Amino acid sequence: MTPSLCETGRLCARHVAGLLQPPTPATTFDSMETRLSSYSQSIRWLRQHGCDCREEIAVFEETVRLYPESYPGKWFLDSLAEMRKEPGEDAK
Repeated sequence: MTPSLCETGRLCARHVAGLLQPPTPATTFDSMETRLSSYSQSIRWLRQHGCDCREEIAVFEETVRLYPESYPGKWFLDSLAEMRKEPGEDAK
């Protein structure tokens, strides 16, 4: 993981989170889940390779919370919370 790749990935994640905010209050999370999931996989990869993306994960959490509550949205928030943890944090 190079610092440049990490920084570019983080900037991209922030940009995408802004683009994926619900266009109207009635928009469901289910309608955007696939798009958000593909980007969260990229953030997971960056995180696994030493890039501190906790701020970007928080931005994605904020974006998901803009959608009406749903089971898929809760599941997605739970997966983001897991990503935010430091390696080995579960053992504590």
